[in-house]
Amino acid sequence: PTRHGLTHGKTIYFFDPSGNRNEVFCGGDYNYQDHRPVTWLA
Repeated sequence: PTRHGLTHGKTIYFFDPSGNRNEVFCGGDYNYQDHRPVTWLA
């Protein structure tokens, strides 16, 4: 895992069996003072 420089979003790169590079990206560096954490249930 790594972070993008501008947004500080988390990302990971991986190769599928065909050799294609894929990226999964989430989040950015936004802070909201009144934002409550969200708990995800799996």
